[in-house]
Amino acid sequence: PMLRTTIAPKTAAQRERLLDALTQLADTDPLLRCEVDSITHEIILSFLGRVQLEVVSALLSEKYKIETVVKEPTVIYMERPLKAASHTIHIEVPPNPFWASIGLSVTPLPLGSGVQYESRVSLGYLNQSFQNAVRDGIRYGLEQGLF
Repeated sequence: PMLRTTIAPKTAAQRERLLDALTQLADTDPLLRCEVDSITHEIILSFLGRVQLEVVSALLSEKYKIETVVKEPTVIYMERPLKAASHTIHIEVPPNPFWASIGLSVTPLPLGSGVQYESRVSLGYLNQSFQNAVRDGIRYGLEQGLF
């Protein structure tokens, strides 16, 4: 199964060198993926197995002279809904006189069709910038998966 973990240099000064080294390693290994989380700014490493992580750690230490701190890897689960589901929450925070209801519906699609997002809220009810934030939050949540 695919695994995922965070990796960081032991010294902050080596962060750029670590990113460069991981990019080089990922370019030569199609089963290795490196990315920086857009919110936490952590370096995320996805790989196929623990042996691959050991090899990457050894290369970083021996070839690139970068000592790293690696968290315990977790399995990445890709889930697919089995049936349609909906949920709505109502938000009211006194003393703010405004309230909101937010609903989300999830419907299974045919395998291989990816993720489709559709907003049914008109711009008269919710500004485009807020609708974009909702869309981006959903995409971010989907990228994280369950781990």
